[in-house]
Amino acid sequence: MMRHKTGLRIAAALSTAAALGALTGTPAGAATESTKAVPCQQGYVCYVEYGEFVSERIAQGESRTFDPAITITDISNWTTMGYCISGNPNTGLAPGRSLTVTQTITAIRAVPAGGACAT
Repeated sequence: MMRHKTGLRIAAALSTAAALGALTGTPAGAATESTKAVPCQQGYVCYVEYGEFVSERIAQGESRTFDPAITITDISNWTTMGYCISGNPNTGLAPGRSLTVTQTITAIRAVPAGGACAT
């Protein structure tokens, strides 16, 4: 009986994710945005590289490029400015927001006031 209930919960969760994806234009299984944060200090963007257990941080207003590219699993913006995450796909990260995603990235760039991320 437990197996059946678990299967129903999983099906319900996938159905909900698909419905939310349809509303937001984000495919099910894509990056999940939340206010949950990678452990970080105010004034920093923090990210966790795939296979690592500690976060790296970038001070507010600074940018970082990666050559070769790295794969991240989580990123949080604890600053008061937006950041662009260059990868496939490119995405923006607003202040106070986090993404949980396994994605290869080439840069984390601060967005100047009034600026926008490339798509």
